[in-house]
Amino acid sequence: MNIANSKMTWGTTLVFVVCAYLFFYGIYPFHVCYQEQYQLFLFSSAYTSEMLSKPGGLAEYIAAYLTQFFISPAAGAFILAFLLGMLQRLVYTAAKSLGADDKFYPLTFLPSLFYWMLLCNENYMLVGLVAPILALALYPLSAKGLRLWVVYYILMPLGLYFFVGISCWIWFILWFAYEWRERQWPRRVFLAFAGWNLLAFLLFPLVLKYAGWMYPLQLLFFGTNFFRFPLLGVSSVVIVYMLLIACIPLLAAWLSTKVRSDGRRSVVFVAVLSLLVFGGCGYLIHRATDMEKEEILAYDYYIQHRDWKNVIELADRKVPSSPLSVACLNLALCKEGMMADRMFHYYQNGTEGLLPSFTKDFTAPLITSEIYYHIGFINTAQRYAFEAMECIPNMNKNVRVIKRLAETNIINGEYAVARKYLHLLQQTMFYHDWATETLSLLSDEQKVEQNEEWRQLRKYRTKKDFLFSEQEPDMMLGFVFSQDETNRVAYEYLMAVCLLRKDLKSFLQYYPLGKSIGYARIPESYQEAIVYAWGLQHKDMTGIPYPIDSNVLNRVNAYGRIYTSYANAEPMLRQQYSGTYWYYLHFR
Repeated sequence: MNIANSKMTWGTTLVFVVCAYLFFYGIYPFHVCYQEQYQLFLFSSAYTSEMLSKPGGLAEYIAAYLTQFFISPAAGAFILAFLLGMLQRLVYTAAKSLGADDKFYPLTFLPSLFYWMLLCNENYMLVGLVAPILALALYPLSAKGLRLWVVYYILMPLGLYFFVGISCWIWFILWFAYEWRERQWPRRVFLAFAGWNLLAFLLFPLVLKYAGWMYPLQLLFFGTNFFRFPLLGVSSVVIVYMLLIACIPLLAAWLSTKVRSDGRRSVVFVAVLSLLVFGGCGYLIHRATDMEKEEILAYDYYIQHRDWKNVIELADRKVPSSPLSVACLNLALCKEGMMADRMFHYYQNGTEGLLPSFTKDFTAPLITSEIYYHIGFINTAQRYAFEAMECIPNMNKNVRVIKRLAETNIINGEYAVARKYLHLLQQTMFYHDWATETLSLLSDEQKVEQNEEWRQLRKYRTKKDFLFSEQEPDMMLGFVFSQDETNRVAYEYLMAVCLLRKDLKSFLQYYPLGKSIGYARIPESYQEAIVYAWGLQHKDMTGIPYPIDSNVLNRVNAYGRIYTSYANAEPMLRQQYSGTYWYYLHFR
């Protein structure tokens, strides 16, 4: 059966590309956006020369250029799907050049499906698609005539090594198989050049290391970083991926000489092979898909873009449970003026879901930085963001952090430092306009003050030196609130710390500070804490010195009757009162 250039062949590839696009755009969009943040692609000669001067540099440069477009989930998903489809077509072209029969066409999808599975881990990089595609694109090129052939195959190993790194072995294996099959040159000549290629790929890294290149020998051998952790990047998984790309064409060609089928039997064979390939790989992709991490990345994406309503809608669809997701939700509730009323309508897991502890990581501190930024801890937010960037294992810069450092320095009035970061952003594609506009503001203080967010945070930021203590959040929040008693975010976080710690004594002590906030009524969770604390010391609610809603009083009495009447009251209380502070107090 000849499928080679038929519409069916291209149709299968198109369906594959569409499925990949729908997956990355419809199911995994925030993993796509995540990639864009963790690099700083600059349109500058210094950046270009630095990228191209290392093994695999061309592939990394192209991958970094394309990753900029991942700022849009739709564009990022399209690029991923297109490259996966291109890889499949190039593997198929290589298989055909070696004489593979068209019935083994489904096998050519295996490398693309395998890397699709790897991309479900956010630490696998786009270069893992770009480098093999470049190697495969150069594979069909050959020179006519012995002299050109000699020059071509002397220079090709050096060029490939610097273009694509470890992927040069794909080209070598396929070239060896093709030339061996064609036998267009004397075997002695062919083996001499094969030996040169093999020796070159092995010796180049050693020569570079001896010449003083400041890279670990492992990275010089393998070049491009397919994985965000460079020294872990050349794992057995990556070796399997490279072997799949190089060996699938060889396997398809070899099987074509062993398996014969025509007519209906050929159609059945292709159908069964397709089922095995797509069914098996689809199952592995499903297992590799990490929807819990996608959820955290979604929360992070929305708070980064100040999309508070989408954060709350996300929580309404599925209640978050991880500390980072809960922390994002609490920030969104606070910014929307709903935290004091609705905080306990959602699952709460203590103060870690309010102000996560600092971890030596390159992702979690960014979320904590966002929270401290909106409270008014500008220097703390700056420190967390900077620490996160310095923890990126492949030593990339983070464009999101660069923008945040520019903002915090503007708020602090450090315009010279801010200009340094803004000049960097001017050399990017998607942040150029923002950086240029912001730079124009710095020459006029009145224009800076016209930015509502910066003006407000300048009021809230701490203006005295103090020792920040992550272990004493109530003291820190009280200090920043004392700087400006209209800082509703700081006040509500202070109250939330007391409630989440179940420290009603401190809550009652700090609660009167909120008079300056100007609530029209006492927020619901505060009422629930007040009536509970009052009930611990009084027989009834008579004489309570705060205007408590009658609904809250009725509910606390009903809650108390159930709680004291049943040995195992939790299941009954969960049905009606799981959204109250009382339930959190007793059962969380």
